[in-house]
Amino acid sequence: MLTLIKFNTNKNSMRGEISQKLLFAKLKNTVGEKALIKQLSIVLPISTASIYRRVNGEKLLTIQEIISLSKSFNISYNELFNYIPKNEVIFSFKYDKLNQNFVDYLNDITHNLNFIKSFQDHTMIYSAKDIPIWHYFGCKYLRSFKIYYFLRTIKKDPEFKNKIFNFDCVPDLYINAANKSFQAYSQINSEELWTPSSLNIMLGQVKYYYQSDIITENQFEIITEKLIELLDTIKLQAANGKKNNASSDIKENYKIYLSEIIGGDNVIYAEGDGNKITFHPPILMNYLHTTDIAFCNYIKSAFKIAKGTSELISTVAEKSRNMFFNKLKREVIVLKKTLINDYSH
Repeated sequence: MLTLIKFNTNKNSMRGEISQKLLFAKLKNTVGEKALIKQLSIVLPISTASIYRRVNGEKLLTIQEIISLSKSFNISYNELFNYIPKNEVIFSFKYDKLNQNFVDYLNDITHNLNFIKSFQDHTMIYSAKDIPIWHYFGCKYLRSFKIYYFLRTIKKDPEFKNKIFNFDCVPDLYINAANKSFQAYSQINSEELWTPSSLNIMLGQVKYYYQSDIITENQFEIITEKLIELLDTIKLQAANGKKNNASSDIKENYKIYLSEIIGGDNVIYAEGDGNKITFHPPILMNYLHTTDIAFCNYIKSAFKIAKGTSELISTVAEKSRNMFFNKLKREVIVLKKTLINDYSH
């Protein structure tokens, strides 16, 4: 796990701010004192004597050695050194996410959901620039469209470059990974901040694929019909305060806030059991995450402000809830009529 920080290799600064002895104390706790030197000799291409000099603090680690230790022991720099930089936030980011396959990406998301669910009395707050992807995964037709879109347009997967779209064209391994992620999401206690434009990204994707002749008119009609059905499903879940696939022992686990002032950006904050974590998507399918307490508290306070300027439309505010979802449904209907009429002339 690599972490982005400003790092000073000055000898006095290193010894003053970042204790190398603390590093090896942490590693001893990880692998055991007896196995430490053996494990370090596997990771570091240096002599045993050189390793002892580093463990005893006689010689400082190089940046490359720190990176190697961080990767091998899956510990971020701030965890290794207990280093909290002033006015800086340390984010973790797996660079191989850029090249990992879509199944691994979905499994990674599912792992994070299960990690959040493991927190006692957990809550996940999602600022939704787009409708959270798990909602699409609950519908066969929308799930296939979304996965095909990600693979063909975002990932530029060679297998999908010239693959003709149909609702059964996505291999089972992708479908199974999406279903597992959907099931994990269904058990999470979620609060979602939607905006009047939360459907725009999906509508833009459908419009682009139809106008580009990637999907047929019949497929376009099916997708738009299923979108309308999905909006009705989400509205019902909001009314009940519970996701449809949630376990029977869960009474309520779903809230939607409508924000007409603050826009969504797909940031996720979760807490529970004294744990706090923030996920931030910098671009496309990748995301950063941090457990930095100050930053997580800042995000939590930002969400509190956002919710304070929003309207809760779950379990209460039936009129506002109906008006909002009817508006989104009208947007789908207008898109459908406009494009079909354009192509019929």
